[in-house]
Amino acid sequence: MSVHRVPSLLALGNLLAGLAFLLATQPYSVSRPWARFDEPGHRFLAAALRRDTSTLKQLSATPQPVQWAMRTDRVEGGTLAAWATSARASLGFSRGDTTEVWYETPTDHCPFRLTFVGQERPRLVGAYARCYRYRGWPSDPSVIAIPR
Repeated sequence: MSVHRVPSLLALGNLLAGLAFLLATQPYSVSRPWARFDEPGHRFLAAALRRDTSTLKQLSATPQPVQWAMRTDRVEGGTLAAWATSARASLGFSRGDTTEVWYETPTDHCPFRLTFVGQERPRLVGAYARCYRYRGWPSDPSVIAIPR
């Protein structure tokens, strides 16, 4: 092998190694199908943190989510604050015009679910948190009851 080929082979090897590194470490994003419910969920939780019952009523189609928000703020204000700042829709199920969305946070706070009705301007008809074991959430967290 000639002395002139060694630098070009080293350069080619470095170029290939650099490309392999970029491909292996490139950031990527996966679209989350339930992400469109992040914004209405955050608006609801922010209103709960402010104890803004007027806004909570506007965002809800039934009294249950408003009552849940006020009770959660009173009993678990720290958890509500964590949800309001970092919760993301992680899983959901749609049946007709009703969508149940589970939210999770990167912290240790328990997941919660919000039930929306409507697609264009979703409004809440239910709110539940697994850690509270309120009516509407199964007592065994490994079981998810889906109404028929």
